[in-house]
Amino acid sequence: MKKNPFLNPLVKRARQVRTRLFLGRKTYPVIISQAKLHSAGLFFEVSNPVEEWRVKELDNELEFLKTLLDDLKEEDILFDIGACVGLYAIHAAVRCKQVFAFEPDPGFQQRIQRNCTLNSVNNIRILPWAVSDRFGRTNLFTGGVAGRSPSLRDFGQGASLSVETRSLDEEIHQCRLPRPTIIKMDIEGAEFFALRGMSNLFSSSCPPRSLFVEIHPSFLRHFDASVKDVLGLIDSAGYQGVYHVSRDEQEHYIFKRA
Repeated sequence: MKKNPFLNPLVKRARQVRTRLFLGRKTYPVIISQAKLHSAGLFFEVSNPVEEWRVKELDNELEFLKTLLDDLKEEDILFDIGACVGLYAIHAAVRCKQVFAFEPDPGFQQRIQRNCTLNSVNNIRILPWAVSDRFGRTNLFTGGVAGRSPSLRDFGQGASLSVETRSLDEEIHQCRLPRPTIIKMDIEGAEFFALRGMSNLFSSSCPPRSLFVEIHPSFLRHFDASVKDVLGLIDSAGYQGVYHVSRDEQEHYIFKRA
């Protein structure tokens, strides 16, 4: 069998630990309490080993998530673009005014909603469309909650479905969304399109003060973009980098309004 060059490190690690940790264990689904960043613990439902690893290890993004939470203020509005199972959204919702969780994959949408219920969180709004630079439709490639993160390009996830795309600029202009104070983005290579669709927000009188962006260099070329393109857009929007860490095949950046 030909090796898939896009196999996510998350899936690789989960497969490695599955034999060691998960054979013969309890039946899924189970509820996990995650207390690394919340003393009382926050609850997440998981239905497979990959998802359990993701929740228990905070997707290997403890420092990045902690830095975001430390930046949050009570009146903040967070846009969580690429919300996955809601790890960032749930943690942020107990600290700030409102979270908008952008997640076009139906399985992940259901998981976010379930995790909201488990934590009695009512200030998260789930947006079931992909953030891009225009209104339309495109294919979302996904392996579901047991696979790697969905993407708008086929990196071997196994299935696809048609999803709606919208730009933040248009949604804000039409008063369907408020202006965010912080944006977190993790969308598997589509970050250039998403950023291009919020140029009016960046040039407005009330731009977000912080951007938390995961960039996928190996995926970007499949969107006819590069890391240089993404960083150039952010720089031209008036932001400067204050944090950069490489993690597996991703790059974590934090930008502050200059």
